[in-house]
Amino acid sequence: MKITKPSPLKRIDPKQASEKDQQNKGMMSAGMDILSEAARRKTWEEIQQQALDVEPELMQTRKLKDKLLRDNQKSELGDKAIVKGPGIDGIGNPQKYTDSLFIQLQEFQEELYAAVQADDEAAQGKVKTKLANCKTTMSRYREETQTFYENHFAPDSFCSKSGSKQQLSYGTQLYCKNPDLIIVHATEQDVLSGRQDVFGEPVKEDMCYGIVESFNGERELISVLAGNKNVFWINANRAMEYIGFVKKYSEQAAEMKQAKSVGKIDLGGINYKIDHFFGSNDGSSTKFQDRLVLQFCWDEHLLKDGSSFRRHLYEHPNIQNLNYGGFDFESMEFSPDLGPGDKDHWYDNIDGMDKLLLVDAICNVDHEFFDIKLLRTLVKEYYTYRIENAWWKSMGYEEGRLEIMRLKQKELKKQRFAMGKAKAAQDGLMHFTFDGAVHPTGMTKKKLKEMDKEKADVVKKGSSESNYEK
Repeated sequence: MKITKPSPLKRIDPKQASEKDQQNKGMMSAGMDILSEAARRKTWEEIQQQALDVEPELMQTRKLKDKLLRDNQKSELGDKAIVKGPGIDGIGNPQKYTDSLFIQLQEFQEELYAAVQADDEAAQGKVKTKLANCKTTMSRYREETQTFYENHFAPDSFCSKSGSKQQLSYGTQLYCKNPDLIIVHATEQDVLSGRQDVFGEPVKEDMCYGIVESFNGERELISVLAGNKNVFWINANRAMEYIGFVKKYSEQAAEMKQAKSVGKIDLGGINYKIDHFFGSNDGSSTKFQDRLVLQFCWDEHLLKDGSSFRRHLYEHPNIQNLNYGGFDFESMEFSPDLGPGDKDHWYDNIDGMDKLLLVDAICNVDHEFFDIKLLRTLVKEYYTYRIENAWWKSMGYEEGRLEIMRLKQKELKKQRFAMGKAKAAQDGLMHFTFDGAVHPTGMTKKKLKEMDKEKADVVKKGSSESNYEK
């Protein structure tokens, strides 16, 4: 008797087969995403190195010296970035400071001796005030040294990457053990001669200054209390608030999609929130908002997804079509020499080197052409786009379509303008509003009268034909 066995194919549960197929597709998709992100990380690391390589040689040399100073200081501190102790203990470069302090105290002693000899109580009081200020400066110098260590050596430091690299260099030279540092105090003659510090401010008599090297190789004066100037920590609360705002619009869109309703995105609400975050270029923005602009530009870990506006610029697939906030290359002061492929302007052919220089000019606070107003405009537009993108995706719309429209917005702008103009002219208007500006439609009073007459003739003719049929 012949025994027949059921086919293995018939024993496969269709539901299991479907689940297996979905699992395989998901596995392939996840694998491709992992490989893609690995390649993207590698490219980002290379871009960051390239951005450093285009810096002037003097700047690179100074940065290498600073890194060595910080590494040595960190090694000396060990696992703790806290130095405790009274008096001179804990001050960066204590011997350098005491050498300067010794000279200063000798001058005070001579002044005090002369005042006592002359029985001049007012002059004696002045010297005593100088001595008190000297002690205060010593305490403040120690505090600033401690702050520098906590900012740059503590394991839980969250200093923004957007801070001035030149400022970091000054702080490093002041507060890390530095054999090249010279500390002096400003004299009355320095004040009278109009001598200035690195920030362009007049020096103050008896204040201690470090003689430090700038990125262009010049020797500059900086107060021993100013090494941490404009250094700030990232604002995690604002980052979480922005993430919550994106989530809110995504959820609204998901609800619209589920309800199968064609809803409109609340663009006015988004604009209000972005203005509240980053401020406006009408002079009302605060220092806090300026710092938020810089943080969202530089700090990739701010939103916990490795993104930042600066990284977006470096990775932009077609940066010549960068139209954020009506951005226009011609309006930039930044204007490098013409390169390969350029005819009349540097941006005729934006190659890799042009992109590196351009992004540095836009984002780097130390750059001679850095403009916080321009950066604010670009950052606001970019983070507005991210909210709009999240809404668009949650609505179930084709993800790439909106991005393509943005890349082609110059061409689309012409189409929108033509359509708006034609519609306004058809409605008999002499002017129409387009993207917030008023433009003429080309209609004149004479043309409008002719149009009205034509409409009247059509109406009259229609009325006559209607009467004739009756």
